[in-house]
Amino acid sequence: MRPLCDVYAGTLMYRGREEKVIVKALRIINCTGLPQDKVGLVASTTRKVVREGFISSLLNHANICPFIGLTRVNNFELPAIVSLFVPNQCLEYMKAHPERRLSANREVAAGLKYLHDAMIIHGDVKPDNIMINAQGRVQIIDFGLSKLESMTGFTTQQQGQRNPRYCAPELLRIEGPIKPTFEADVFSLSMTMLQILDGEGIDSMPYNHIKPNHDFKLWSLLAGPKNEQRLIERPRLDRYINVPSACHGLLQRCWEELPADRPPMTVIVNEFRELEESLGELPPPLMSGVNPELDFRPNP
Repeated sequence: MRPLCDVYAGTLMYRGREEKVIVKALRIINCTGLPQDKVGLVASTTRKVVREGFISSLLNHANICPFIGLTRVNNFELPAIVSLFVPNQCLEYMKAHPERRLSANREVAAGLKYLHDAMIIHGDVKPDNIMINAQGRVQIIDFGLSKLESMTGFTTQQQGQRNPRYCAPELLRIEGPIKPTFEADVFSLSMTMLQILDGEGIDSMPYNHIKPNHDFKLWSLLAGPKNEQRLIERPRLDRYINVPSACHGLLQRCWEELPADRPPMTVIVNEFRELEESLGELPPPLMSGVNPELDFRPNP
């Protein structure tokens, strides 16, 4: 048994004007147990959705997508989450505005700092969850994995659902349900920042030395058997020619193997502000010429 989210577009009157919105409706599928099992699942999932709505209602930051409320959708047993529509996917936007790559990363970090200051973990930081609104401002979306640190048992995700190109390795090594951490958010942010800085395209994804359709190899390199020495596999910065060398140190600290060695969001925001001041606007990305399909070599 697991919930599935269907996404719909709509409009409503919000703060005195008509706005486009996104409605995320959860449905229960693969319910093979007894009827009372489904009733229990609906009840427990409804409580989680209401809690997610409560968390979202507390958020008020320029780099967080505004939450509007909860509603009911016909034929759905669970509440639906309503949020403002944000038109631009981050990587697509950066193709037209490459000079914004530094400032966009700072805004992503600022949004996550706001969440962490409020004891909220995002839990699924990746480019797909970074949008750009009509005014050109970064807005973070999708808090399906976020949780208040003080709420135990709030939201978990199974290991097999994680994308190893963005997920912190310590979470990949957990068997069963995974609870995100602040430090794991920092690791995921480093991979997201790397991709935003290098530009849109297959060669800009994290671990571009590993084939796009070989994530299982990456998974084994990052997680590995419990009783064997694991490789500390990371992206090879010399393969990301559009990432300024001045950013290398910060990225490397954010993807440190030990979670406690990763910097807090306050440090990341401040360092990106300093990088903006020293580097100014970045030039358009160059074509890297890297072809991960032809070059799969684990780190020595």
